[in-house]
Amino acid sequence: MEELQRIIGLIREKWQQTHIIIRGDSAYSREDIMAWCEAKKKVDYVLAMATNNQLKLRASDIIEKAKADYETRLEPVTELMETLFYPDEELSEAKKLVPESTWYRSLYYKTQKSWSRSRRVVTKVSYGSKGSKMRHVVTSLPASLIPPSLLYTNKYCPRGEMENRIKEQQLDLFADRRR
Repeated sequence: MEELQRIIGLIREKWQQTHIIIRGDSAYSREDIMAWCEAKKKVDYVLAMATNNQLKLRASDIIEKAKADYETRLEPVTELMETLFYPDEELSEAKKLVPESTWYRSLYYKTQKSWSRSRRVVTKVSYGSKGSKMRHVVTSLPASLIPPSLLYTNKYCPRGEMENRIKEQQLDLFADRRR
């Protein structure tokens, strides 16, 4: 928390009007960090958060929609494969030809103990040949400003790309932390 405050302070010394978006993994989706960002002008956050039973329950309808969408797109591919190959041959490869179906949902959610208030949570559900995958991010950015799919892909996902560039530096160029 102190390091975040220090870095934001340094940015504010030079660029007072810059809108800052904090992106982080689930270790950063803590009350103290979120409340601090919410109290600051032009400081927002998009932070990963772990799946729990309540979020799974609230996403059950989009899990079913993603599954139905994937299976609808899979059906003509499977039918075509059945016309090209003998029925006793393995047709599971057809599933790999159809891309995952991805759905997003935005909702307001409050943890039972750790959060002081409800916050916007964006859920991403992907369904494909390996079943369903679910991810969540919590954000201070309002739904009126950015829809769930764009928030996830344009605001949260670039965090992973930055980490990939850091890994490239460390692994490919043998870089490390120098002071």
